[in-house]
Amino acid sequence: MRAFVTGGNGFLGSHLVETLVKRGYEVTCLVRKTSDLTWLKDLKIKYVYGDMGLGDQGLAEGLRNADIVFNLAGKVMALSRDEYFQVNSLAPEILAQTAVKVNPKLKRIVFTSSLAVQGPGVGREPTDELWGGKPVTWYGESKLEMEKRVLPFKNQIPITIVRPGPIYGPRDYAFLDVFKTMKNGFRIDIYGKSKILNMAYVQDIVDGIILAGEKDVASGEIFLLGDSKNYDWDEVMAILGRTLGKKGLKIPIPVPIVYLVAGISELIAKIRRKPVMLNLQKVPELIQTNWAFSVAKAQKLLGYEPKVDLAQGFELTLEWYQKTKRL
Repeated sequence: MRAFVTGGNGFLGSHLVETLVKRGYEVTCLVRKTSDLTWLKDLKIKYVYGDMGLGDQGLAEGLRNADIVFNLAGKVMALSRDEYFQVNSLAPEILAQTAVKVNPKLKRIVFTSSLAVQGPGVGREPTDELWGGKPVTWYGESKLEMEKRVLPFKNQIPITIVRPGPIYGPRDYAFLDVFKTMKNGFRIDIYGKSKILNMAYVQDIVDGIILAGEKDVASGEIFLLGDSKNYDWDEVMAILGRTLGKKGLKIPIPVPIVYLVAGISELIAKIRRKPVMLNLQKVPELIQTNWAFSVAKAQKLLGYEPKVDLAQGFELTLEWYQKTKRL
């Protein structure tokens, strides 16, 4: 089986590529000449060079020689709304258009969206794929627009959309600061009501994405991917504390302070012309109290079953942070 992967050099993408190779896939990755290939350099894969947003020859070549396409390319940090939409919304549409032209017999394209598309839930009830919530950030809006742009192609090429929730694991830097803070004996908690969320180990998400590509489900189906269990934030911190051998002194951070810090961070980012994870766009996600959801649909139709619980996942993540001297 031949797989074409966009975004294969990133955190989630590199784990996907590695797993595909282990499973006997012939893998080709779309990359730029300037792409950091640290996590791919030791794998037996092919590269085509190009820009998905331009629909250039590299994209066409990769699509032409594929059986299944996994689209993971996207931006989680950007300096403007237009930048989010150009990369996360328009580029996937170009990929779908190009696929129809050069390889209409593709078995399937898997587009990676995000839980951010749905927005937060109400109360403590988990959401599902039918939840009518609204995204609260430009990132979420851009992913929702992506879904709207690619779904019309579902009658021309089989398409599946996956919406992962928060992901952690080796090669992830977004959760590293939380580990560092707890290691220093503190735990950060945005002041407010008790929070519930779903966060999953990277390999479980990878397994779900591959199932989404392999299973013969109806074109246009959308699946949430995450842990089979939702966690209270206090439970997450307690598990992390046990992993690090720390209790962690709770430091409640008032929401206005979060906005202030994010605003300063964003100002510095604009001056340096380099996007950062914590900005004013990120705060509306951070202050929500319900990011819980159900993976029942993926379990039923894809045979998806997360295998790594939070305690084991934190142990594996800590092991990598220590091995690579990041913690």
